[in-house]
Formats: sequence, C-alpha cells, structure tokens
Amino acid sequence: MEDKPILAAWERHAEDWLKLIASEGIASRQVTNPAILDFVSEQAAGKVLLDIGCGEGWLSHALRAKGFTCFGLDGTKALVDEANKKSKQQHFFHLDYAQLEEKLLARGLETWEELLGPRNLPSTFLFNFSLYHRGTGSLLKAIHSFSPPDSRVLIQTLHPFAILQQEKPYAVHCLPDAWKGLPGKFQQGHAFEMLTFEAWTNLFAATSWQITALREPVREGKPVSVLFSLKKV
Repeated sequence: MEDKPILAAWERHAEDWLKLIASEGIASRQVTNPAILDFVSEQAAGKVLLDIGCGEGWLSHALRAKGFTCFGLDGTKALVDEANKKSKQQHFFHLDYAQLEEKLLARGLETWEELLGPRNLPSTFLFNFSLYHRGTGSLLKAIHSFSPPDSRVLIQTLHPFAILQQEKPYAVHCLPDAWKGLPGKFQQGHAFEMLTFEAWTNLFAATSWQITALREPVREGKPVSVLFSLKKV
C-alpha cells in the first residue's frame, strides 16, 4: 500500500475534516481522546514528545497544556497550517512519513535538532490513528535507530475487533474507504489496513520494538481502539 493516495485524499478533504472535528462529529472520540491523553501521561519517557501524523494538532495542544513539550508532523499542509494558527510558536511541521524517514537515514540524530531546534530531542513518539498500513514499519525502524535508548513509541489505532464488525474473517483486512460512515462530504476515500493482534506483534518485533503496556478503551460494551506502549528491544 502506497502513501500517495492517502496523502491525496487528506489534501482534498482537509477542510471537511476540520469542519467535522469542530462539530465534534465523531462520537468515539469521546472515549479515544481521553484514552490517548491518559496513556501518554502514564507511559511517556521524558517531556519532549513528537506527534507523528498530528493532523490539526489537537493532541499536541492538549499535551502542551499538561506540561509536555510536544511537536507535530503531518503530510497535509492545510492541517499543519491550522495547527500552527493555534500555537504561539511554530511547533508543527509539514513533513510526510517518507520525508521523515529519508531525513533520519541521511542525518541521523541531527535530524531532530535541525527540525525541532536545540535541546528538543524527542524521547516519545506518538501515532494516534496515524499508522495506516504495515509499510510504515520502515519508519518505526528508522525511529528505533535514531532516538534515545529509553525512547517510547505510543500508538492508538483501530481495535482488531473492528475486523469482525466489518463482517470479515479474523485476518488482516484492508478497509478501502476510511471515511465511510463519517458525516460530511468525503468523496475521495483512502485505505486503512486493519491488523490482528498477531500482525501488530509481528510488526513490532520486526522493527525491534516490544510491547510493554496495552489498553483497550470500551464504548457501549465494545472496544473502540487499542493502545500500545513500545520500548526498544
């Protein structure tokens, strides 16, 4: 699965997404938003965080209010611009996953100072519903290579139970249109790969990360997401 169609869909529908968020049109966020905030507070290694795939920046802003130094990266310029509008300084940067990986492989640890400024070496990396497919494992591997020894990766994503809700066999399944079911004028869909617990575990092992904590937020008796805390192997 390639990132280009995903980026194109987000570019086209950035304004639709901002309207949806402003209207609080995603009911599950009543559970998943506090879940990731609590999880970061419990699991973060240090105070400097990097929110990768930050979107309009809500999570980074909320974590800054909790005393963290949080920066954000996203591949959709309109969302990055919106995030920076609500920030006193430029804490958000227009950079997609492939570009970040390329910088890390070329510049190593110097990437962080060049991007975020001096004394801002992140030790916690956040992916909040922003890992769309297993191909992003190469980015997890690059982060492993060029981050402090005690670094953590914190992920919130679709719970594998969502596969069964789609009436599919319990196996890795590609959701062809991640916008489906959302209110608004989302016409250009993008894919989202739904992974089983086994597939997630294999991905983390292949990229030298180990699960140290797991949470399963529930809404109306059903899991709405899963959160992983990872440490370096």
